[in-house]
Amino acid sequence: MQSLASKVALITGASSGIGAGTAIHFASLKCKLSLTGRNEENLKKVVENCKKAGAKSEDISTIIGDVSQAEDIKRILKSTIDTFGRLDILVNNAGVLIPGTVENTPLETFDLTYNTNIRAAFLMSQLAIPYLRKTKGQNWS
Repeated sequence: MQSLASKVALITGASSGIGAGTAIHFASLKCKLSLTGRNEENLKKVVENCKKAGAKSEDISTIIGDVSQAEDIKRILKSTIDTFGRLDILVNNAGVLIPGTVENTPLETFDLTYNTNIRAAFLMSQLAIPYLRKTKGQNWS
């Protein structure tokens, strides 16, 4: 496997769970990190853990955003490119799990789940592909 040192990784859903763990692992591999999530306080904790894993402050960018919103997706990607000048790795990790059944789930809940778990990964990938092609990067959805 090639080294990931200095590769720019955009990780959605980085403020908790698998996204936070991925961010910390990539920090240990010396990646430059663009971390996004909805919870600012949790994202700050992840940044501190990334620093403990070896990342430098200047190699971490955070963007508060909601990937269920198309405008936030565009802003997150633009911020990543503006900050680091490129994109090598996209980790579409953001997701929600709201319990319910077909009988009792409101349409708004279904829309939120669909927009976060499926539409966001599609749109983020679609917008990121030109940047990933330039760097021969990876899209990990």
